Amino acid sequence: MAETLPVVNGSSGTWGSVLNTAIGNIDTRVAAATATNGTQDTNITSVTGRVGALETGTAGAINVSTLTTKGDLLVATGSGAVSRLGVGAAGQFLAPTPAAGGGLAWALNPGQLVFSARATTAQSLPDLTSVFIIFQTEDYDRLNVFTPGAASSTYTPGVAGWYEVTGNVYFGNAQAGYRGLYWNVDGADVNAGGATAAYTPATGANVNARTMPLLLTATSVISLRAYHNAGATISTNVATAQQSSIAVKWLGP
Repeated sequence: MAETLPVVNGSSGTWGSVLNTAIGNIDTRVAAATATNGTQDTNITSVTGRVGALETGTAGAINVSTLTTKGDLLVATGSGAVSRLGVGAAGQFLAPTPAAGGGLAWALNPGQLVFSARATTAQSLPDLTSVFIIFQTEDYDRLNVFTPGAASSTYTPGVAGWYEVTGNVYFGNAQAGYRGLYWNVDGADVNAGGATAAYTPATGANVNARTMPLLLTATSVISLRAYHNAGATISTNVATAQQSSIAVKWLGP
């Protein structure tokens, strides 16, 4: 004889009895949990509360309002304490920095070019007179601290650290004597920062400044100082391949 399928709250043999017992047990436990805010509800509330803690500022939680800008990071400032580290600029990387509150700081990549400019307008250079070379055309300014123009003869890095500087000045021809070029920081010539060359009548004289490391403050003022003893005023060359230039690389803190 075919067995009748079990029916909820019904009685149809062994299967019906088992099904009814199981359903009854479930109903009883759900009712108890609902009535007393028991284990099930407590767990749900706990999970929801912990997720929401970022927004509500629950004790021991981190408030999401601490982060204000895309790319912000949370860094530990001590045991059980964090703070916001703002997003760095493109091309920077996180470097261990014990002096920083969170132990980390954004930094430039060592060896990265941060500045390059050229002199595209001829400049008059009087005899036996120091003249700071003016750079009218900016090719690259990673830190956005240089304003090219008619009187832009200095570069200020904006970030303290070690830098590598290089440059050149192309002096005009048709005069005798020698040509000199010197690195100058904050109004003083740099030790071992000079270079000289004798002029060549047919082509003038290109003087390459010494490529050298300099430890600079954020407000240091870097210049290239030109000097000559030609006996008369001469000018810099500005032909495409004969323009004066300056370039600065970041080496590290």
